Amino acid sequence: MKMQKSELADYSLMICSPEKINESDVLACLKIIKNGAAVATTSATKEIPKAYLVVIVRKGNIIVGIGSIKRSRPQYNKKIGQRADTSLSLEILEIGYIAIDPSHRGKGLSSQIICKLTEAISEPLFATTDDVRMKHTLAKYGFTRKGREWKGNRGNLSLWIRE
Repeated sequence: MKMQKSELADYSLMICSPEKINESDVLACLKIIKNGAAVATTSATKEIPKAYLVVIVRKGNIIVGIGSIKRSRPQYNKKIGQRADTSLSLEILEIGYIAIDPSHRGKGLSSQIICKLTEAISEPLFATTDDVRMKHTLAKYGFTRKGREWKGNRGNLSLWIRE
């Protein structure tokens, strides 16, 4: 179910560099990521403070969602390209850590995060996901699926690239 415009007004999205986020907000974001179970929290704990950009979604003063453009990680990109059996630039940035608190899911917030992140950067980006709804959202914002799927923590992952 899509969010009505009046419902969207209840949420605010802030895009910033990670050094603008205080420690308690980072911890709140990590809790939401952990609840999503798609990504290892240990990775997110290390990587969010090093991200290129972060979007935080709030309802009032409460953080209910997060997303980021991760820093360049050539070795990781190489591994993803190999898993997908396709060519992936070693320098391309990744959209990731898209997570919404369970009580706020299904309202289009992930789409709003992807929109903010893709508006903020015009260079190529990639993402990986096993979520059907996220695949539709990525396609909506100009990402196309590349290569083959591979086994992830929850299901089969696929590589999505916006060139």
